[in-house]
Amino acid sequence: WFKKDLELSEKLAKADPSNASLQRDLSVSYYKLGDLSKAQGDLGQAQSWFKKDLELSEKLAKADPSNASLQRDLSFSYYQLGDLSKAQGDLGQAQSWFKKALELREKLAKADSSNASLQRDLSFSYSQLGELSKAQGDLDQAQSWFKEALELREKLAHADPSNAELQRDVLALLVLGCG
Repeated sequence: WFKKDLELSEKLAKADPSNASLQRDLSVSYYKLGDLSKAQGDLGQAQSWFKKDLELSEKLAKADPSNASLQRDLSFSYYQLGDLSKAQGDLGQAQSWFKKALELREKLAKADSSNASLQRDLSFSYSQLGELSKAQGDLDQAQSWFKEALELREKLAHADPSNAELQRDVLALLVLGCG
């Protein structure tokens, strides 16, 4: 199914290269195939797909820097490459990708502080950097990142107590031993 999606997305994007929506659809196809390859354990193929996604995401975000949706897409591209680098054991590269994601997510969250999705994205960047710092043996830095993540997640959960996903986000962080 993803391959058919890719074929169609490539065909449409090629037919109208100036159409940002079609280019974004192609980027999403690359991202999905990267995610699928990663889940199947083919990290090399995943990296190839994620790099294609990144190339398009950067191009789209650069062309329309005020478009928060495209900037958010780019943050996910960085984040996914960080996660992949971590899975490959390259913690330094993972940190670089995660920090790029964090930079964008901080800007987006600051620009729209009432958007729970953007705030949640930011909390995941904090917690991922906490996990990475912990893996690198920097426990003080890990605790600092986890604290920021927990504060943000608790704020989100308190603002929407009926949202089970937000409540689980807090619990997941506490289970990591961050609370």
